[in-house]
Amino acid sequence: MEKIFIPREENLKFDLAFVPIKGKRNDYLIEKATELGVNKFFIFYSAASVIKKMGISKIEHLKNITISAMLQSLQYYQPEIVVLDNIDKLLSIFPEYNSVVVADQQGDTKLPNLKERVLYIVGPEGGFENYEIEKFIESGAKPISLGKKRLRSETAAIVGIVKILTALESKEN
Repeated sequence: MEKIFIPREENLKFDLAFVPIKGKRNDYLIEKATELGVNKFFIFYSAASVIKKMGISKIEHLKNITISAMLQSLQYYQPEIVVLDNIDKLLSIFPEYNSVVVADQQGDTKLPNLKERVLYIVGPEGGFENYEIEKFIESGAKPISLGKKRLRSETAAIVGIVKILTALESKEN
């Protein structure tokens, strides 16, 4: 056997922050987002969170899903999963990114001019409270609409990821 080193693509850092959802839908979200190339997941809690805390065993379960999805999609690096206690901790990482976008039905349907370090934020099933969206905007996030239909959180995550990746890839060509 031979070992080879494959460098991580540093030209694109695309991370996803989401509020945990009930049942197996977190598994689906993590699996599909990993397959699509999300580098890091931030799990955080908002005012409308149904799940108020995720245990260590659930986080380990999600990490195992990232391994399986990473191998399935022929990727070489496992996405990291970071748990943040609240929105303020999420806001504190905004400076690490050139672009921060948040899914919001009232947002613009057109994406802002995205740069190579993107954080995409998805809320709970009922959406964020107005004051939470205001905090995001005050901290530099751009609200984006994913269309007229009301989507489940995991669907909003996937639709937004595809929309963002398509925009970023079209800039490269």
